[in-house]
Order: sequence, then structure tokens, then C-alpha cells
Amino acid sequence: MKSKNRQLLEVDRDYILWLSNYKCAKCGSNASVAVHEIIPISRGKKSLELINRIALCYKCHDWAHRIGTHNSARLLTKIREKIVLWKFGSNGENQETYKQEQKNRQEL
Repeated sequence: MKSKNRQLLEVDRDYILWLSNYKCAKCGSNASVAVHEIIPISRGKKSLELINRIALCYKCHDWAHRIGTHNSARLLTKIREKIVLWKFGSNGENQETYKQEQKNRQEL
């Protein structure tokens, strides 16, 4: 049986993939794209937030684990922020939609 944290993460899987058009956020590949937690689940509740998750292909996912969270987190966070701005725009209305979706998810 999957942990409650894992179940919550699966709820958002398609949404995270949709954000990057089902492509790797780092290299743009569409081969074997999966969702990666920028900060590992083992580090607590913050890791469950949508903003902590990013779509990566298997090569970039391997890269992120190989160089370690400390080294990959800053770059992946910047990429994730750019994706959100690109998808929702830089005006307040679209950003508020994203924030509301995140708030709704936390209420689950």
C-alpha cells in the first residue's frame, strides 16, 4: 500500500506533466517523462507542494539524483518558476489562479 504522501503526489502527476506540455522541463525531451520532487519527500511537508514538483525525462531525472539535491534544487526551481510564468503569464490574475489551485490542493 502506498503512503498517504505518495497518494497525494499521484493526484497532481498529470497537472505537473501538463505544465511542461508533457516534456522534460530541463531538456525538452518527451521520452519517458516522469515527475520529480525537487526537494525529496523525506524532507517534510514542503516537498508535497506543487511548486516543488517538475517534469523530467529519465536522463535529467538521473542527473538530478546523481549530482544531489543540494546541487540540482536551485536550477530546477528556476526552471519550474519559468514554466509557471510561461504557462500562466506574468499578470496577477493568472498567478492568482495558480495560487488558488495550490490552496485547493492543500485542502484535500
